[in-house]
Amino acid sequence: MKSKKASVLAIGTEITTGQIVNKNSSWISRQLRKYNVLTDIHLTVPDDRDLIQWALNQVQVKSDWIFVTGGLGPTSDDLTREMISLWAKRQPVWDEESWLQLRDRLRSRGREVKDIHKSQCYFPEGARILKNAQGTAHGFHLSVYNKEVFIFPGPPNELESCWQNDMETWLLKETKGLPQYLTYSWDTQGVGESDVALMVMSVLPKEHHVEVGYRVHPPYVEVKLSYYERYKDEGDLIYQKMDQVLSSITVRRAIWPKE
Repeated sequence: MKSKKASVLAIGTEITTGQIVNKNSSWISRQLRKYNVLTDIHLTVPDDRDLIQWALNQVQVKSDWIFVTGGLGPTSDDLTREMISLWAKRQPVWDEESWLQLRDRLRSRGREVKDIHKSQCYFPEGARILKNAQGTAHGFHLSVYNKEVFIFPGPPNELESCWQNDMETWLLKETKGLPQYLTYSWDTQGVGESDVALMVMSVLPKEHHVEVGYRVHPPYVEVKLSYYERYKDEGDLIYQKMDQVLSSITVRRAIWPKE
């Protein structure tokens, strides 16, 4: 089975202005990595119709699976539901079950039920609802333009609720047979990043099918080696050479997935 590429689009002016830190994108990428799905794009835009449309067009070109967070609330700046429907050319459809759940949730907390809340119960035609047990806005899943598109509420606990309720089963099924993506890492100490890179380059062939990356997190310089299982023979040989050349400065090794 061909590998899958994902993108995460976070929508919210509170993110682009620096009011809050976008933790959702990194969380989603970590979850997908468990299923050998790599995220190529993290994109963040404010609550602006033109920029949301632009961003959806960008990730549509580059990704097999698109994950969108934020903008599902009942207020005038919550534009995601509307923009996804326009982008997908799908009519919004009322979901009575979502309304009853929302109404009961608000009443159980002593909150007044208002007409403004009804906007959260419309979903693009053909969408599969991703139930949110932690809030009033359900997420949804849409197949469009030969892409799988997932839309989640912005609060992290609500995103995780939708994910746990509906995504795990879907991912287990849809990622079965995907090529495994292996990552080895070394935390090195005592040598600067540029010198560590030269050590790695000394054993890296000019032509190869592996990815090498570096991350400085003092007092360590992390080196990462990644490759798909179809290049395992080549990757394992490079791993052995890198492990040997880095052995004198390595303080910790790791592998993903864990053996």
